[in-house]
Amino acid sequence: MAPRLLRRQPRTADRRETPVRPRRRLPVRAEHPHDAAGLNHRRPASRDTGRMERFDVFVIGGGGTGSEVAFRLGHQSGLRVGMAERDRLGGECNNYGCVPTKVMLRSAKIAALARDAERFGVHIPTVEVDFGAVMDRVRAVIEASSGEEAGPFEDLGITVLKDDARLVGPDEIEMADGTRIVADRIVLATGTVPQTPPIPGLEGAPFWTNREAIWSPTAAPSSLAIIGAGAVGIEFAQLYARFGTRVTVLEVAPRILPNEDEAAAAAFVPALEAEGIELHVSVTIRRASHDGHGWRLEIGDGEAVRADELLVAAGRTPNLDGHDLVAAGVSLDDEG
Repeated sequence: MAPRLLRRQPRTADRRETPVRPRRRLPVRAEHPHDAAGLNHRRPASRDTGRMERFDVFVIGGGGTGSEVAFRLGHQSGLRVGMAERDRLGGECNNYGCVPTKVMLRSAKIAALARDAERFGVHIPTVEVDFGAVMDRVRAVIEASSGEEAGPFEDLGITVLKDDARLVGPDEIEMADGTRIVADRIVLATGTVPQTPPIPGLEGAPFWTNREAIWSPTAAPSSLAIIGAGAVGIEFAQLYARFGTRVTVLEVAPRILPNEDEAAAAAFVPALEAEGIELHVSVTIRRASHDGHGWRLEIGDGEAVRADELLVAAGRTPNLDGHDLVAAGVSLDDEG
């Protein structure tokens, strides 16, 4: 979701004539770097500390968009810029999406090539995937490319708060510790979260999203069902299949990759099936149930798919939980 810029009513005096008071840095509170539970984050109750901070611009969200906005504004002299991020700096792509999945895909590709080496005249007796070592490499790459370091921002004079920030007015933000932030401009760059389809049995159940599919398993599951055959679902289907998991993909649309070119999507089908991935399209999932050991998905009259783990990759929705958009004067369109 694109960042939203909220404007205050202009003051009677030009604020640029008022000297900017010395900046006081607030502490950066680190969280566990790989806490997948942050996806279903519950906003803690705020505590009124009576403290107030003032900024020219304050950014809520330290992901790709929020970080870029803060960096650009940090280069402008005279602007006091702040940014709040409750999770890891760098956002979804760097920490839970694009970067880690590409690292996993690289390992998966090497495993697939090794299994197919005989076709190229190379004899490899056995191919074993050390899933723990794969994930150690994923974490190392992520730590090198993003993470908890606020130093680059602070070097530009940007105040970074590792905490929840709640928009409560057109120029006011409330932090989880009760600190009040007042800013002339507020950028809401909170990104998106995975969308849960309205399937009976899913709500509150321990299914995976992209975050858990990367950070939760200590070993590749024996079997995996995936709801959604878009780019995310197909990407995880192939990488887990190459790690030795039996994968079943369920898609409500009449074809996989429904948002991609039809001819290109069709070309993927035989390639994926050749890797042992079972594809079901035009599927209606009537119910999902988890018995503590595995999943059962009812997809037709008496037909069911069983799997050790379930990944839901059915799209994303704007991450606006907890913000008082009415009080802030933010209007939403049909897409949020």
